[in-house]
Amino acid sequence: MSSMTIGATLLSDLHQRVEEKIAEYKGWYLLQSLTFVCAGILAMVLPSATGLEFGSVMGSLLIVTGVLKAFVSFKSHIHWWSMLSAAVCIAVGSLLVWPPNLITISFLVAVFLLAEGLIEICLAFEYESAPKWGWLLLSGVISILLSLVLFIGGPAMTLTVLGVMIGVSMLLYGASLLALSASTHALEIL
Repeated sequence: MSSMTIGATLLSDLHQRVEEKIAEYKGWYLLQSLTFVCAGILAMVLPSATGLEFGSVMGSLLIVTGVLKAFVSFKSHIHWWSMLSAAVCIAVGSLLVWPPNLITISFLVAVFLLAEGLIEICLAFEYESAPKWGWLLLSGVISILLSLVLFIGGPAMTLTVLGVMIGVSMLLYGASLLALSASTHALEIL
């Protein structure tokens, strides 16, 4: 057997295992994706309504989504990148809950978006054999671009802009999980 045939067989097996894992935990991925989509919408709507409570609202959203992401990642047994992402969500969310100033908030949001973007790109390449893995890659690239905007613009950003940036990142991540889970052939949910 040639090395190309062996490589193709291994890649086919990997593709099937990844799709089977996604199909096995499809309901949890759907729950996580809907949670991120809802949290993303809330993040985009609430900052203008909350004013000085931005840190508490955004921090709480990050903590809740981070805990859910950790639970789903632990339950599915395959994604240490997702566990790292959950830890970043919880850590940055915890820091945002304490009332920092606008410069600190801008920096924390920029670090969060950069870390999430890098993790999502790594996770996308882990899912490379799955259909629609490119959505995760796109989500990661956009999160990194948003973080660069924040690092350059920094404290000149308003709380509403920061909320929209977090919201876009969460919304895209949720949509990418939805695309991934919807692309499997599993019929059962939960």
